[in-house]
Amino acid sequence: MTWFFSRGDERLTWEVRRSGALYELCVQRADGTASIQSVETPRELLDHIHQIPRALLTDGWRPVHAAQF
Repeated sequence: MTWFFSRGDERLTWEVRRSGALYELCVQRADGTASIQSVETPRELLDHIHQIPRALLTDGWRPVHAAQF
């Protein structure tokens, strides 16, 4: 699943993906930098799925739209 956020002229994507037995949460910025967090369990994944957008909203990011692939 991928979410898209904007803040002024800046854009970023936030993606949840599976990598073997792990779940990866990847925030990709327009400048090419990325941060990836790996978690092992669905419970940890759900915790992060709630925390990441809250942190982005607090930092002034706003959702553009969501797309599921």
